[in-house]
Amino acid sequence: VDLLATERARVRVSLDNQTDVAPSIVKKQERVISIAAWQGQWDRSDKGRWTHRLIPDVGRWLTKPPLTLTFQLTQVLSEHGCYQAYFRKMNHADDASCVYCQHPDDNAEHTTFECPRWIAEREGVRPFPGGRLPTPENVADLLCGPVDIEDQSTQ
Repeated sequence: VDLLATERARVRVSLDNQTDVAPSIVKKQERVISIAAWQGQWDRSDKGRWTHRLIPDVGRWLTKPPLTLTFQLTQVLSEHGCYQAYFRKMNHADDASCVYCQHPDDNAEHTTFECPRWIAEREGVRPFPGGRLPTPENVADLLCGPVDIEDQSTQ
């Protein structure tokens, strides 16, 4: 919210000072600055590290094709949901271990990518060419679409 307010203030000042530039161009330029600032905050924060691991690039997330955020996807992205580690954190469970395999930390990563209980479900979903399974490192490709070759060369 603070970034948007600052962006709108910059747009207003720019439009007041530059009569020869189209408002849409000024707005786009200021949005690029805001996204860069947001990315910096996202990278420096100690909050949401799991989500950052899945979606490290704010700009990529903002320009992705439309995506329906389901109940389950929201749980995976936020790590707030039906995970013993989360229940333990909220004092709703005595420990954080997985009820299926006794892994000591039943969190979104364990349940989604590792737990033997969900092997059949993971095997049934092979969205990548060659039947590769999603991992925390490539899930952004599922959520945001593949990275353009041109974009990769600038990163």
